[in-house]
Amino acid sequence: MIYTVTLNPAIDYVMYPLSLDMGFTNRSKQEEIHVGGNGINICCLLNELDTPNVALGIAAGFTGDYLIKRLQEKGVSCNFVRLDKGNTRINVKLNGIVMTMVNGMGPKIPQSKVDELLARIEAVTRRTRPARPDDGGWPGPSCPGPGPAGPCVGRWTHSR
Repeated sequence: MIYTVTLNPAIDYVMYPLSLDMGFTNRSKQEEIHVGGNGINICCLLNELDTPNVALGIAAGFTGDYLIKRLQEKGVSCNFVRLDKGNTRINVKLNGIVMTMVNGMGPKIPQSKVDELLARIEAVTRRTRPARPDDGGWPGPSCPGPGPAGPCVGRWTHSR
């Protein structure tokens, strides 16, 4: 089983404008909506490869509801901590001659919700830790990115 953690997932709203004139109303010839974040993207890829996985993370508001619904429709198992306030961020991408992006900030995450997510991660690691570290590759989570919002991807496997 592979577990991924996405602390600041996003909904990407991609628009293909016919033109982009600042200060005027512009029309789009096409729109797309994608859910993502590094850990979520990995889960979607693993699903396509028929590899068991679970997406963990933090989600908020109606955009968090949408994110989880879309992931479940894609067959991704979800274990998200829900925030009481705020919304999962929305990124707007204008895909014209050059790509222009405006990324949302995302919700403020109270320490209690961070602790709840860490407890879920710890519960997963307790359940899936092999008896000996060399019995299934127990590297633990890898979080090389800077700051607390960087994606953490850990692989926990066990032999039976």
